[in-house]
Amino acid sequence: CRLRNEPLTRDYRCDSPTHQRYMRVTLYPEGDGSILMKHETLREVPFSHPVVIRDMSRESPAPAQIASARVLRCSMCNRLKLKEAETWSSPETLSEHETKTFHVIHTVCPDCRSTIWKPLKNR
Repeated sequence: CRLRNEPLTRDYRCDSPTHQRYMRVTLYPEGDGSILMKHETLREVPFSHPVVIRDMSRESPAPAQIASARVLRCSMCNRLKLKEAETWSSPETLSEHETKTFHVIHTVCPDCRSTIWKPLKNR
């Protein structure tokens, strides 16, 4: 945005416990070098059951809790990769009768990294 001095738009997902929320952020360069960020909701889709993911990383958990409950969460698509899993899964695939408690490590999954965050020269 700053390098090209033009707006930059990226889509992402930001769920609530009851809805999948598909969002868009647009970055606008300002004359003083700052960046103006505008977020908009594109659509909301209700979950068939509430999806509650309790983030232990804000609670200073014991090391044993962290080791047993670590999960990667993509900051763009919101998918999860459990420590023992090989693939990334949508949060709505979690059990409908259980609040999941994890030490969440926010990252960008390989799919989003390859499609959303391509270098500027490839766009």
